[in-house]
Amino acid sequence: MAKITVVVPVYNTAENLKCCVDSILNQSVSLDMSVVLVDDGSKDKSGEICDKYAAEHRNVYVIHKSNGGAASARNVGIDFAFQNCNFDYIAFVDSDDVIHPQMYEKLVGLIENNDADVASCQYKFIPEDSSVEFEYIDDVTTDEILYGNSALENFTSVCGSVSIISPCMRLCKKELFENLRFLEGYMEEDSMLLPYLLEKVNKWVRTEKIMYFWRECPESVTRAKFNPKKFSFVMVSYIRVKFFEERHSKKFKKHFAKEFMNRTVGYYCNAKHYGFEKEFSKYRKLYNKNWFKYFFTSDFCFNEYLMHLCFRLHIPYGEKIYKKLNPDWLCER
Repeated sequence: MAKITVVVPVYNTAENLKCCVDSILNQSVSLDMSVVLVDDGSKDKSGEICDKYAAEHRNVYVIHKSNGGAASARNVGIDFAFQNCNFDYIAFVDSDDVIHPQMYEKLVGLIENNDADVASCQYKFIPEDSSVEFEYIDDVTTDEILYGNSALENFTSVCGSVSIISPCMRLCKKELFENLRFLEGYMEEDSMLLPYLLEKVNKWVRTEKIMYFWRECPESVTRAKFNPKKFSFVMVSYIRVKFFEERHSKKFKKHFAKEFMNRTVGYYCNAKHYGFEKEFSKYRKLYNKNWFKYFFTSDFCFNEYLMHLCFRLHIPYGEKIYKKLNPDWLCER
């Protein structure tokens, strides 16, 4: 019998939390499930709901912590699982989403039948206040197989797939997370983790079956309008550059160096427009520190070279070129 631990970061989702947890607990009877609910400093009744589930279910555990974001909550849950749970596989579900009752049964089957390390499925957006009617899944086919090295070699296309980036649509062997944690304090922490995960994976199987239902919440961090938290997208690009730089991959170092430098200029323009220059200052310093190295190793077009040269020597000229190259440069506020 497969043993699975599901980590659920919880923050102010009292309205949908019950549906989420019930969808996990209602997984196929052939699975040995444990659920770790990490209350990330919720201000509504989410913490109380978590406590109630723990009191009623022996396989549900609750951790209450101060607010630190989804990555922090997931890491606390992973640490707890390794110390207190007996499991073969680990999974993650966001606390306002729901999963198909056969999701983990089918993903376990894909892993075992293909001798894989990871299995993932597709997702579907659902309205914030809607419920889901599940259809029985008779069979799940293996629609794609990724091998760790080849996936890294095609990283730019791989990292464009939400069903690969998000930790919520996959099931992973426990061993992958023995020395792997999410980077805390940034948006897009899922994307930051991906290259390090792929480096440890031998085989990853994917199915096109939709088994994860992602609730559309307009107040979520990723859907929020422009704010200083979004500056961390610059750091995402920088971490990707460093990852491939350390592994001597010139191809992707060039690609992500370009992404890092272009993102920095773009977010600076928005930071200045909305009065967040002070909050953005550390990213400008990071840009300036790496400017010489990346300016000469990136795949820039002529106008981009000119933009970065001007941005380094006289910022207003660099801004002007960026805005001309990107007419839709202004983010919504």
